[in-house]
Amino acid sequence: MEARGTQEPGRMERKKGEEEMEARGAQKPGRMGRSGAEGTQNQGGERWSKQDITKAQEALMKKGHNPGSIDGIMGPQTRKAIRAFQGANGLEQSGRLDPETADKLAVSGK
Repeated sequence: MEARGTQEPGRMERKKGEEEMEARGAQKPGRMGRSGAEGTQNQGGERWSKQDITKAQEALMKKGHNPGSIDGIMGPQTRKAIRAFQGANGLEQSGRLDPETADKLAVSGK
């Protein structure tokens, strides 16, 4: 059997494209600390549940700000929609679901 190439001792061979992904800031699924489905924490230390995020996404959609998939995950498209909503409503454009934004969207925070 042929050796697959030289490697540094103790270093596993990497899959194609893995180094490029990590260089761009992407993480391997096994390395992620937690998924976005577990909710997110706002600046005040409050936690938004997946259900709250889903409600916010639905409210954003009804108000003309496309959050992407209604999936309860605070992804980049949802943050972009929140930022647009905040700007249209005279709020700080943080892209975060803060208590003031949640109140304007009629989303309860927990």
